[in-house]
Amino acid sequence: MGKLTFIYGTVGSSKTATLLMDAYMYEHNLNKKVLMIKPSVDTRDDVIRSRVGLERPCFKIGENDNIKYSDRDIIIETKSGFTHIPNVDVIMVDEAQFLTEEQVESLYDISVDYRGGIEVETCGLKDDFRRKMFTGSAALLSLADEIRKIDTLCACGEKAIVNAKYIDEEFSLDGPQVGIEKSLTTDNKKIDYKPMCKCCYEEEKIKYYKKQTDKYNNNGYEKIKQNRNQSPEEINNKDFIDNFIEFGEKCDDFFGGAER
Repeated sequence: MGKLTFIYGTVGSSKTATLLMDAYMYEHNLNKKVLMIKPSVDTRDDVIRSRVGLERPCFKIGENDNIKYSDRDIIIETKSGFTHIPNVDVIMVDEAQFLTEEQVESLYDISVDYRGGIEVETCGLKDDFRRKMFTGSAALLSLADEIRKIDTLCACGEKAIVNAKYIDEEFSLDGPQVGIEKSLTTDNKKIDYKPMCKCCYEEEKIKYYKKQTDKYNNNGYEKIKQNRNQSPEEINNKDFIDNFIEFGEKCDDFFGGAER
């Protein structure tokens, strides 16, 4: 029987480099046939590429695509048809946080049943810039036979545990969960991510929400506080307002009373 492995870490922790080096080892040392896969939500290119320059071609799968198998073939099912890849010995998946739960379950089944069970190695982030876990990562943490964490360092020298998001070089908690590094927002601002320790991340959050607080004058801020239980029709983006108030109050405590 094979094994499903999940390798995770923050951005810049050499997850992809590890995956590519393992692929080389399987092919050149063990003479195994390796199938490389990555979710198509990563639109940067059609290869798996690490920051250190290693890269390999790969199959890209969308969220509605399926990974199936027969006695001999791994079968990639997309809306345009079926691709059969025979006699696969190892499957490796980069950016595995973007997999669906169903795709992870299929990979687990392949590790058990296909050709008596084969090695399936995946790598990716565990959670996003708000520290919310990705769907694919949650499924992998539940089903993986082996879980490997790769550490890297924050700029302060402490161990990084968070993927901090920056938009045009400013710390941000805005935007959707999926935002590809080096891509642009809808208003043409550059998205980037940095590995960060818990302490630095929480300090950046305080600064971020202090800036949001400073955008409102005293009357506007107090009015929002008084009306925080109104319906979304009365206050647009109520969830954000609630979070804003909560962290605004934290800013008051942190700074000894914010001036508004």
